Amino acid sequence: MDIITAASAFSQAHQIINVLLSLKVDSETLAKITALQSVLAEAQTSQVALLEQNSSLLKLKNELEKEIARLETWSHESQRY
Repeated sequence: MDIITAASAFSQAHQIINVLLSLKVDSETLAKITALQSVLAEAQTSQVALLEQNSSLLKLKNELEKEIARLETWSHESQRY
C-alpha cells in the first residue's frame, strides 16, 4: 500500500468512526468505537514515524551512492598515476 492510499484509508476510517460516534449506541458499542479510534490514532502515529525513518534512510542511501561514485572515480584516476 503506498503512502497516499494509506493516508486516504486512515482519513476514511476516521470519518466512519466519527459517524459511528454520532449515532445513538449503547455504552458497550461506544467503548469499542472509542477503542478503535485509539488504535487508529496509534497506527497513524506509527505511519508518520515510519515515513520519517524511510525519508532518513533514503537520504542516507543517496549520500552513500554519491560517496561510492566519488570513490570509484578516484580509483580510476589513481590508476593513471
